[in-house]
Amino acid sequence: MELAARCETEPGRPLPSPKVGALALARDGELLAEAYRGELSPGDHAEFCLVSKLDAELLRGATVLTTLEPCTARNHPKVPCATRLIDAGVCVVFVGMLDPDARIREQGWSALRRAGVDVRDFTEDLREQIQELNLPFIERFRVAVGPTGSIKFDYTQNAGRMRIEHEGISFETHWSMAGHGSIHAYGDNGTLAISTTASEFTDIDDPGLFEFAGHSKHVREGQIVIFRSHAGYALVRVESVLAGPDRGDPRVEAEVLYELRLKD
Repeated sequence: MELAARCETEPGRPLPSPKVGALALARDGELLAEAYRGELSPGDHAEFCLVSKLDAELLRGATVLTTLEPCTARNHPKVPCATRLIDAGVCVVFVGMLDPDARIREQGWSALRRAGVDVRDFTEDLREQIQELNLPFIERFRVAVGPTGSIKFDYTQNAGRMRIEHEGISFETHWSMAGHGSIHAYGDNGTLAISTTASEFTDIDDPGLFEFAGHSKHVREGQIVIFRSHAGYALVRVESVLAGPDRGDPRVEAEVLYELRLKD
């Protein structure tokens, strides 16, 4: 965790990077090496830095502790960290927290287990400290910032909540599974409406035209749902909905576009 605290978001990156520390222990508990994200060069993952410091023979049978779930996807020709640890013959991996990115969440944990690696967790108090340290990174996947934009989020995490913020104004949106290609949206009674025909935000002149009734809407891909508050309206168009392996999708994730229409 002290190693993780040394991490800095690489120059030119608009969004915060995760703070990740890692270390390797021999079978007898001797510290073999330690590393953190970006230690060798900007953007290098902590596990990559760690593995790069050790001979293959030292890593075989070792225990690795990492504050963030090892990744399972990198841009070619980079090798995912979970694959590196498996290929190195690591026996035990302690994971501090799962990755909040829906593309990675539980995938690294699962890949290690399938390969026969003994996967264990940090204690709850340490996990909470790691999550606090990484709050700016975690917020990337549950908070959208600005008057317009897009966000991808796992609607089964964080109680299905995704927040839109702009200059002190906040719209709290709430979602749950409906199946592949559609999703349930929720709001307080009288704060939620849906357009079944508008496909672009420019199609909607006055969001107040629609009927704000009930507390839930079934929203299909391409449809626009409208959240109302004292500050104005948040127009949210559902771009895509993935419902996970049980529904034939690789993961659980929603992608939405949004536009705020605020009162003067």
